[in-house]
Amino acid sequence: MLSVLPGLAYLATFMTFRDVHRLELHPPKVVVRFGDPVSVNCSTSTKHYGMGWEAPVGGVNMRDDVNVITWTVPALTDWDKAPICFINTDDGQHNKTLSVIVYKTPDSVSISYVNHTGPVMEKTQYELQCDIKNIAPLQYLSVRWYKGQTLVDSQTFTDDSKTPVSVPVPLLITPSRADDGAQYRCEAELDLGAEGPQPPPVVKSETLNMTVHYASEIDCPLEYEVREQEEVNISCTAVGSPTPEISWSKDGKRVDRPKHLSRENGGSFTISATNKHGTKEHVLKINVLYAPEIDCPLEYEVREQEEVNISCTAVGSPTPEISWSKDGKRVDRPKHLSREDGGSFTISATNKHGTKEHVLKINVLYAPEIDCPLEYEVREQEEVNISCTAVGSPAPEISWSKDGKRVDRPKYLSREHGGSFTINATNKHGTKEHVLKINVLCESSSVHN
Repeated sequence: MLSVLPGLAYLATFMTFRDVHRLELHPPKVVVRFGDPVSVNCSTSTKHYGMGWEAPVGGVNMRDDVNVITWTVPALTDWDKAPICFINTDDGQHNKTLSVIVYKTPDSVSISYVNHTGPVMEKTQYELQCDIKNIAPLQYLSVRWYKGQTLVDSQTFTDDSKTPVSVPVPLLITPSRADDGAQYRCEAELDLGAEGPQPPPVVKSETLNMTVHYASEIDCPLEYEVREQEEVNISCTAVGSPTPEISWSKDGKRVDRPKHLSRENGGSFTISATNKHGTKEHVLKINVLYAPEIDCPLEYEVREQEEVNISCTAVGSPTPEISWSKDGKRVDRPKHLSREDGGSFTISATNKHGTKEHVLKINVLYAPEIDCPLEYEVREQEEVNISCTAVGSPAPEISWSKDGKRVDRPKYLSREHGGSFTINATNKHGTKEHVLKINVLCESSSVHN
């Protein structure tokens, strides 16, 4: 190499920049795969006293009879020593360093979980790792992560090491159930610029198929209505991974999923969905709908002004609306009745599935009463046509007596048979007596008190 005296430093520097074009490299930069051959020409148009290549491998001794000298290596295995082309001229030695990038694609690219195997749980964070074995130079490496065909992350490096290294590249993920069956992969690309191979070499990992587990969930309404004996066609679904086992129970006992229900079989059902990550329960109330029905006697008896305590019930689903009517007019449900208020009542029970009517006869009970005058006159042997009536509920039994002896109701009387008659009206609520004096008039007699 040419030595430069300190006093000539400025001149040497000026000459170096002035003479930078004395040497030309073809190509000026090379990108070579490790172990591949390489060949670069160094040329000059300047008069010289010798030119050559200084290199750890493939160096070329100085020659003064050429204007082009070639550096050739059949298999480049040196990572970081750059060859230098030099020339000796009248004003000293000049040189140009060849930019050489030696690269190596990775031996393998693989993907795996860190500290985990098997299925993953949703909403739990995991770390994936892309292992890239023996790649150089690291600063030209780009690592891309894909889920299916979607790019989810990319990473580059600034390390300027030139020899092969192995790098683990992490990716944090938090899977959802939508990721079940997702396919992850990573790719390692060496982008060595325009001088490098085109397209840039890419090594891909195998695909990691993800299985996402999650606890069971049930999608079902809280309440459902169905007509009696019609098909139960409710949409109740359970999801989970692994697929859950579904069971139905009622009143603590396991039952089949209902298909057709009678009114007695409706109620609250518990649906259970179980997989190895837990059990989810859901309570479903099934209302079995049917038209109203009335349970009530045809006839009822109550004492006058006592409380009407009859058991008349109406059932139906939905619960029917109950109304009472009498003689075509709506009335309140009777509580206390006088004798005039008894009779036939119509009970109506209505829901959206129909109307049921029932006729109830309420007999208002009371002790007998007698409507009869205290005295009556009739001509001898004429018909006794007196208005004497007895009322009561139930209808009373009527009897007549005279002088303590039971007699028939008089029809024709002689003068000897007149006198005081006792009328008795009896039912289960009591007896009523009434004394009637019948005066029999002789033909020759005048009417008297």
